[in-house]
Amino acid sequence: MLGGVCGSGASLTGGVDGTVIFVDDHADSLSRFTRATATSDWGSGVVVANGLDPAVSLSNVYFATSAGGLFVSAFSEQDFGTPARVDELSSIRITDPTISLDDLELAFRGDFQPMIARRGRATD
Repeated sequence: MLGGVCGSGASLTGGVDGTVIFVDDHADSLSRFTRATATSDWGSGVVVANGLDPAVSLSNVYFATSAGGLFVSAFSEQDFGTPARVDELSSIRITDPTISLDDLELAFRGDFQPMIARRGRATD
């Protein structure tokens, strides 16, 4: 358990160096935990987003909003970039997004049915 946030049903995504981990609690919030080294204890988590339906890869956070639309924001260990709307996937209602670590496949519920969107490379 990480600071009481990571319980049953939570999903975890971490950076490549093992010092940052993001926890999606499946209750529309996203928390970031950090530690000094890959073998140190985790510090207290900080909620970095509320009211979203987030999915985190190694370099981006994707989120659907209750107002509609899918957005993506690049992140570093400390900050998120400006969110950009994913126009190709914003014409339908999206919930429960899950992204592959390489950013090439996004599984989600679109208009209340399971769907998968794929792209050839992360820059597409």
